[in-house]
Amino acid sequence: MSLINVKCNLCGADDYRVLYDSTVKDTSPSLEDCVSTINRYASFNRVVSCRSCGLVYANPRDAGLKRLYEQVVDDEYLESWHDRARTFRNHIRILESFKKEKGRLLDIGCYGGIFLDEAKKHGYDISGIEPSRWAAELAAGKTGARVVCGGWDDASLPSDYFDIVTIWDVIEHLEDPSACLRQVQMWLKPGGIVAITTHDIGSLFARIMGKRYPWLMRFHLYHFEPKTLSAMLAKNGLETISARCYVKRFFLKYILGRIGFSLRNILFEKVAIPLNSGDMFMMIARKK
Repeated sequence: MSLINVKCNLCGADDYRVLYDSTVKDTSPSLEDCVSTINRYASFNRVVSCRSCGLVYANPRDAGLKRLYEQVVDDEYLESWHDRARTFRNHIRILESFKKEKGRLLDIGCYGGIFLDEAKKHGYDISGIEPSRWAAELAAGKTGARVVCGGWDDASLPSDYFDIVTIWDVIEHLEDPSACLRQVQMWLKPGGIVAITTHDIGSLFARIMGKRYPWLMRFHLYHFEPKTLSAMLAKNGLETISARCYVKRFFLKYILGRIGFSLRNILFEKVAIPLNSGDMFMMIARKK
């Protein structure tokens, strides 16, 4: 694979300042670089900030990552099913506060189907999009959802069809997030909502950590903060109606495993810890 230079995905400018130089040693990404449970932190291509609008993104970046995503198999992810399900149940409660009626829901980047499984239990008519063949088959088999195996740009779905579209911790991976949001706007019914979670590159935690910020990773092509994500939503006909931080909860066994400890004590499987570094936010926008 080769590196490609890109313009700002928000304003189209090609004028930027370098925030962090590349730490990548190997010029070609591997399949492991695209696995969600990868521990390969502090390895990233050069990170820049647009002088015009402030969007932070990788430039240059790896070309052709989509082909790697198609091959991803991540059995370790399944070990955190119950932890992630708890977080998604909280997400659903937030969605219900903005849209009480249960309708058609599309999850972009549904991975193994944990959120779809919870959404189905809450009465939604569920569909998903997922590039990993392993994950798409798992999600469809587990939930019975209609799952498009591919990227958002591979999906042929009707316009004005969905009540809710969700993009959980995925938008930072997309090669063209603005085009994706433009397509989401078309898929949504008038008054439908899109809910997005991602990390906040402008947060205090991110600024303190600098180049050691854990979400500076090779497969994260964009690093949003609320103002840049809201601007991208508005550019594509989606009006921000809520922005908030949220907390993830994980069992201690999973957290320790992510930093290299393999523990079998049943105590670690029962102790859940909320992780709140103040840099994870959820944004909800409505189709104008």
